[in-house]
Amino acid sequence: MEGSDLNIAIFGFMGVGKSSVGRLVAEALNMKFVDLDDTIVAAVGKGIPAIFRERGEAGFRELEKEVTGRITALKNVVIACGGGTVLDEDNLEALRGNCRMILLTADPKTILERVEINGDTRPLLGGEEKVEPITRLLRQRKTRYYEAADKVVDTSEKTQALVAREIIEYIAGVNE
Repeated sequence: MEGSDLNIAIFGFMGVGKSSVGRLVAEALNMKFVDLDDTIVAAVGKGIPAIFRERGEAGFRELEKEVTGRITALKNVVIACGGGTVLDEDNLEALRGNCRMILLTADPKTILERVEINGDTRPLLGGEEKVEPITRLLRQRKTRYYEAADKVVDTSEKTQALVAREIIEYIAGVNE
């Protein structure tokens, strides 16, 4: 796929491995890697929780839309999307325009364990780092996530390397 004009967008809920797996896929396919959340943080100079506190979710989503539009104009890029990126119709349209859409999933308990291990403070969990808010948000997003996906990979019982390999094999098959 090296030199391809088509990008790969990896999306899904927090804690499913989008950034870690995205880096592995980009390296293996000799593509550039871009993390949307990291790009927003670099542009604003503040972390995601601070942006949520100061601008609210709507303000964060506007920044996300702006960055998504810029990033999707690039070529030969693996994009790790934020957990809510594809919930916005404009973002989804921009991504679908030139990306293979890869949904990473995991069960709520696995997500909670990963988020807690990383010591993350995710704004949408509202400090209640337990399974119920994760389950609720997953349920709310499930239809949109699955409708947006070209390929779904459950990461619950897999290493990052195995997930990356599954994506790479899918991309290779699509490009044959």
